[in-house]
Amino acid sequence: MTASTGQAFPIKSMESLLKVAENMDTNQLELLADSIVMISTKRRAEAAKETVEELTVKAKWDFTETEKRRFKKLIRKRQIGEISDAEMNELWSFIEMSEELTVRRVENVMKLASLKGISFQEMFDSLGFKKKHNVL
Repeated sequence: MTASTGQAFPIKSMESLLKVAENMDTNQLELLADSIVMISTKRRAEAAKETVEELTVKAKWDFTETEKRRFKKLIRKRQIGEISDAEMNELWSFIEMSEELTVRRVENVMKLASLKGISFQEMFDSLGFKKKHNVL
């Protein structure tokens, strides 16, 4: 495959490369092999880094500050019994979105922990999350 396009080399080009490799002395061949492994390792590390960055952003996604304030206001109104039917429907929408966010966050933290080879709790803590208490 080519580095820039991700497309496979034409068969003749690959065969040409292999013929060149066959004609190298052992030291040159080992240097070539080591270089190929280093290129491959670097590409995998770059791909993993992008994945870690993307998963981190996804795991940290949350409501906007305005949404958080509205959610808390609706919770307070419900707790004191001064919530309208329309507000209760809005509150249920926030609750559903919050649950979906939590599920996605857990999935992304699990993936990150797996990529980094650490426990879920270590990854969760390293991202700065705090345990939430039931607000209803």
